[in-house]
Amino acid sequence: MGALRFLEAMEKQMNKLMKSPEKGLMFVEGSINGKVAKNVMSHTSVTHNFISEDEAKILGLKLQKDMGRMKAVNSEVLPKTRVANHVQVKLGT
Repeated sequence: MGALRFLEAMEKQMNKLMKSPEKGLMFVEGSINGKVAKNVMSHTSVTHNFISEDEAKILGLKLQKDMGRMKAVNSEVLPKTRVANHVQVKLGT
């Protein structure tokens, strides 16, 4: 339930940042784990966010091994290698 409230709050904030109330893919300025991240690509309808391991290291994220699997639309099932939980993300002002 907490995740749904977070996503709803994030969607409201992103709608405020946009000039028109469109939904979908957008680029915004923000911070990840307290470090400035320019041109963060975000989508208003997602439940998970993805980042390269190199960028995660630059941002100081603590990566943990993960044995799960994931599947994106129109792709094969792939194993997840690392996960960073409880990451603070701030979008816009």
